[in-house]
Amino acid sequence: MKPLSLSATYHLRRLLHQNLDRLSSIVAAGAGLKADPLSDLNSVIESLYLEEYAIAETVDQLERLASLHQSLVTQSARHRQELRKIEQEIFWLLGFKLKEIQSHGTILLVDDTVLNIKLLSKSLKDHGYEVYGITDSSIVDESAKEVQPDLILMDVVMPRFDGYEVCDRLKQSPLTRNIPILFMSGINDVMNKVRAFDHGGVDYVTKPFQLEELLARVDHHISFRNLQKRLEAQNLRLQQEAQERQETERLYRDMFENAVYGIFQSTPDGHYLKANLALARIYGYDSPEELITVVNDIAQQVYVDPNRRSQFVESLRERDSLLDFESQVYHKNGSKIWIAETVRKVLDSDEQLLFYEGMVRVIKPSLAA
Repeated sequence: MKPLSLSATYHLRRLLHQNLDRLSSIVAAGAGLKADPLSDLNSVIESLYLEEYAIAETVDQLERLASLHQSLVTQSARHRQELRKIEQEIFWLLGFKLKEIQSHGTILLVDDTVLNIKLLSKSLKDHGYEVYGITDSSIVDESAKEVQPDLILMDVVMPRFDGYEVCDRLKQSPLTRNIPILFMSGINDVMNKVRAFDHGGVDYVTKPFQLEELLARVDHHISFRNLQKRLEAQNLRLQQEAQERQETERLYRDMFENAVYGIFQSTPDGHYLKANLALARIYGYDSPEELITVVNDIAQQVYVDPNRRSQFVESLRERDSLLDFESQVYHKNGSKIWIAETVRKVLDSDEQLLFYEGMVRVIKPSLAA
């Protein structure tokens, strides 16, 4: 089978990375591998399509779509709808559905000339943007805080406050400092362009400009800003998940360490992986560490009848768990006690046994040795 080319693989992985939070899997659990920016895409395709002819056809389609997407992405302002359709086809072939975007973005347009705002607003709206126009440079701060646009198109030469002064004020507020600002000016000299970037602008276009050029720049900056916001949201979500996981682990650890009943994890060949203090005390040991270190053969060292461990293992081959599995076991001092074990199997993603996990309680007091 002909694999994906390196250039197609790189481009597809980049698309996956940029859109990961907007993808929902259409593949049933266990029916195939899930694609992500780091996965082997050829293995993903083989797991999804199985038959050689279907795999070859999918690879050819992805090669064609990736090449077409690469050729159009540099002209994204003119081919936005076509690009979106190509991306939907690519993700569908990789086992995903791409969530629809309702708006291409919100733009705050600042220019002291009403006619300029009317003409440019119409062109931007025709290309799917939501546009808010302002002619008074003194109210840009409050408007930006209220609208929270994805991009600000800012004229440089305006009465009262010029575009650079307005930009400085926007960069001072935590609510607006990250909004990208694209300056527009009839002044075409290097020093003014350098000044625009020094004040925090992301771009500078000279009037009169070609509409296609401005749309391309707008599309680029809004796409980049949206990617930034999605990555920030992903990072926040990951931080929240990490905090929740830490809290869950802390609660589990507290429960494990302070439980009244003995809790353990043991390997199929008879070693303890984990044990809590209650289990150690049931068996007469001073600490879980001592129990785990000393007992390296549960069948021989714990059970009075070594065959009981074999019966334990055999029972769990036939079912997922055991309830109140009663056995006589040794205390460290040589006495014997009766216990009941409630145990479950823990399996890996391939349904292979990893270890047993369970709880132990004493049901009869110790008998002298």
